[in-house]
Amino acid sequence: MKKEMVAGIGVVMLMGGTVGTTSVSAQAAEQAAHPNTEAKPANPQAGKRLEFLNQYAYQFHQLNALRSERLELKEQIVDKRDHLVDLIIAAKKIGNKTLLKQAKGVKRQLKTLNAELKALSTEAHNEKQVLKEAVKNHTGIETEQFNKLLSTNRKINEKLKEKDIEIDRMIDILN
Repeated sequence: MKKEMVAGIGVVMLMGGTVGTTSVSAQAAEQAAHPNTEAKPANPQAGKRLEFLNQYAYQFHQLNALRSERLELKEQIVDKRDHLVDLIIAAKKIGNKTLLKQAKGVKRQLKTLNAELKALSTEAHNEKQVLKEAVKNHTGIETEQFNKLLSTNRKINEKLKEKDIEIDRMIDILN
């Protein structure tokens, strides 16, 4: 019984390979017979999407560069905050309240920066949604929306740089 099943599976696999090869060969033969015809996309929307991507490629590259910079800044901030935790624990162990009071002012500044970052992130999210709708409906304001989104992302990166500087200040205080 087992031998018959293995043989049956082998036959099915061989037939599948020959059928697949035949269909590929038929497509190649058809293209060879008509070399001047271009391959048309199966989805007519694909051409419009490709045209859109081509038109706004520079803006997409800028958005991706800003996103990459933002992720690098966030990584630096996480590393510094990890170091900051060790410094705070050490300051509390030795009971140095003056350093902790000095660091409290920087902590307040970080809190306001975090609130500003949250507002900017919400704004960027909303602008991205408006851009998607503008692209979907072809309203003609895509360039304007891209510029708004780029501007907001630049503001976010600037706030992250400020946050990085404030964390450095706090580290200097606690050292």
